[in-house]
Order: sequence, then structure tokens, then C-alpha cells
Amino acid sequence: MSFESPTPKFDRRKAEVLRAFDASAWLKGAVAQLCAKDVEDAVKDAELLLDLMKLRSDEVFSHAIRIAAAGPRSI
Repeated sequence: MSFESPTPKFDRRKAEVLRAFDASAWLKGAVAQLCAKDVEDAVKDAELLLDLMKLRSDEVFSHAIRIAAAGPRSI
């Protein structure tokens, strides 16, 4: 007896990411690790990582803007 996957769109997209030459090894590993977890826990982890990296990005850009606004003598 054969069962269809309950997540065919996800399965296709995951396979695309894992085959993509421009996807980093880190991303491929993260996908594999998250897929081994409970789906709700994986979503929470991914959301937390996204929030953390957005915060880092915001702070890096804010710092760059402050440096640029201060002019060449601030470097």
C-alpha cells in the first residue's frame, strides 16, 4: 500500500533548495536539521532566527548611517 506525502509542495521546494548550486551548505544543513524536528518547533526556531538576523541587519545599517552622517573625520 502506498501513501501520498501530506506535504507535496513542501517536498518539491525542499528538493529544489537541496539541489540548488547557489544555496549555501549552511542552509541545506539547516533545512535537514529543521525537518528532523517537530514542525511547530521548527517554525518557532526559524522565526526566532529570522527575528534575530533582522535585528542584526537593522543595527548594522543604523551604525553605517551614523558613520556616514558623521562625515570622514569620524573614521
